[in-house]
Amino acid sequence: MLITDEQNLIGVKNSTGNDVRYWDDGFGPLWLYRTADFLVGIIRATTWEDAYNCVEDEICDRATDEEQKDFVKDFGENWIEDAAWNESYGFSGNNGIYSKCLNGERLEPLTQKLLDELKYILVIEED
Repeated sequence: MLITDEQNLIGVKNSTGNDVRYWDDGFGPLWLYRTADFLVGIIRATTWEDAYNCVEDEICDRATDEEQKDFVKDFGENWIEDAAWNESYGFSGNNGIYSKCLNGERLEPLTQKLLDELKYILVIEED
């Protein structure tokens, strides 16, 4: 087990010491979220579904103001119902509109082997 319920995930660093996006939802195992383009972040949540909700709310990039201004121009008056819009963007629970990776994404349990391969360093503190 990479983290216990008595611990908090307070950071993630890559092999060069740069910060990696992360979110600790309080309990549960760690999950790795990556897109086809790059590794994005580490999430702590009780289930895959909870972890994916955290990805949408806390990890994915927000649609820029410019992108949002162009929704009608790019997708038409009913942009929310447009299939291309829904493939490119989504609504998160608390942070508005987020951008999706068009090349695919993956959310998987983070194992020690995967953590070692990525050379990520978890920053954990005790409660």
